[in-house]
Amino acid sequence: MIVEDEDNIRHSLECFIPWEKIGFQVVNTFSDGSDALAYLRDNPCDAVLTDILMSRMSGLEMIRNLHETRPQIKVVILSGHSAFSYAQQAIQYQVVHYLVKPVDEDELIDVFKGIKEQLDCEQAEHTVAESDTRELKQILQKSFVRDLLSGCVASDGELSAYIKLLGMERITQDSQLIAFEIKARSPAQDQQGIDVASLEDMLRDCLSGADKEPLVFYAEERPEQWNVAFVGLPQTDSAEFRRYCNEKIRLLVGSLNEELPYEFTFRLTHSVMHITDLLTPTKNTAVTVQQMDEALCQSVVSDYKLLIVELDLGSKETLAHILNGMVQDLDGTALEDMRFIFKNLYSAIELNYKKRKVNVWNITDGKFNFSHLYRAKDAETVAACLKEDFFALCDGLASRKYHSEHNVIERIVQYLDAHLDEDIGHDALAAKYRIHPGYLSRLFKQEMGETLSEYLFRIKIERAAQLLKERRNKIGEIAGMVGYSSSSYFSVMFKKYTGYSPREYCQRISL
Repeated sequence: MIVEDEDNIRHSLECFIPWEKIGFQVVNTFSDGSDALAYLRDNPCDAVLTDILMSRMSGLEMIRNLHETRPQIKVVILSGHSAFSYAQQAIQYQVVHYLVKPVDEDELIDVFKGIKEQLDCEQAEHTVAESDTRELKQILQKSFVRDLLSGCVASDGELSAYIKLLGMERITQDSQLIAFEIKARSPAQDQQGIDVASLEDMLRDCLSGADKEPLVFYAEERPEQWNVAFVGLPQTDSAEFRRYCNEKIRLLVGSLNEELPYEFTFRLTHSVMHITDLLTPTKNTAVTVQQMDEALCQSVVSDYKLLIVELDLGSKETLAHILNGMVQDLDGTALEDMRFIFKNLYSAIELNYKKRKVNVWNITDGKFNFSHLYRAKDAETVAACLKEDFFALCDGLASRKYHSEHNVIERIVQYLDAHLDEDIGHDALAAKYRIHPGYLSRLFKQEMGETLSEYLFRIKIERAAQLLKERRNKIGEIAGMVGYSSSSYFSVMFKKYTGYSPREYCQRISL
């Protein structure tokens, strides 16, 4: 939006600057700040180019109002006055640039190119943040239902805390639940693996009620075998509920066998009228969560990504620093709430490694186990238990050696590790090792638990994290060293994987 009281200047700025070429569209122009504010009350805008001295409302008064109500809008001042007092107020209101008339066209274009890049980064970070929130909720939902089915949810208080934390408003303690095991047998050895997303969509469609979609828990336990649970089904009496379950499973068998080239079998494992029937109260695991701070819980649990980076890098000192910081952040939190929060942190980490075919229980001989926290009587002991468990996992990961039955995957992994600074294409990699691209994708996922792109993304970011710790290179240099030509895009991707931008990461791990 352009706000300028001189008609000829306003017209020139609107018509003669190539806004669309630099990624902008002029949504409106005004000759006074009051009219501009009235427009902004009901319309979106990313950037404002404004004069200072105008008839009814000055540019500075408009900017002050925007700073208080729409601080995300980028403001550029274009004024014939270079007085220090104006510039001082511009800084106070976080104006992006202060340009003095007459301005050079190229200078103005460069300023808005920079704003466009900044807006793009902010939008990408916002998208990543939304994606991370959804991913974390999905992880914790899986953890919740898995714990519920395995008897690890002990009390009404813990059940209520999960429902509140995960925003499962349609789930109540009287919600019904069914759970079953699915097995699939491929008709041919060369058949491709099941598309997990398609399978889950079909399950959701088949078991959804007329007006509400249930919460689905979906765990890929072994190849071609899954555990599925649905919570929040339509409320019915017991006889109707049994008929509902039988009918839905019959429909599932028919749909899956018809749509996918596999033979599916089902086994009902749970069918309860009230999810409270699955609670297993015990003396040492009862949770009395009442006033838990959900935002604080989300903040702590979301650090599972950061902890995984440090676990993969074997950074015990950094792990201890982060874990101590987490416990300090929870200072004043009830011990029962603290245990609940860290229980979810353990689950998020365990499920993340499970996707990579790493069983944390096996590689730690059962030492990475949140139940250890129940012997802690204070925050200091909680911190000690956390470090003991995380160090055990760190040692287990370090001693775990990758070995594949397929020599080609081992050679590809070694090649990727040695060429992180290169833009490695999937097809080029398949050609280099004389393997069909489709077969390479299936084989790599089968062996590694990650797709080729997921693996490459992970090791690039982990290498970058190690370089940031060494503090010998600037962020832009590190971006190039792990194959990113744009430092801003690298920063967005780094935050997507770790939860922190490179600068935030350095501050977070600073010992």
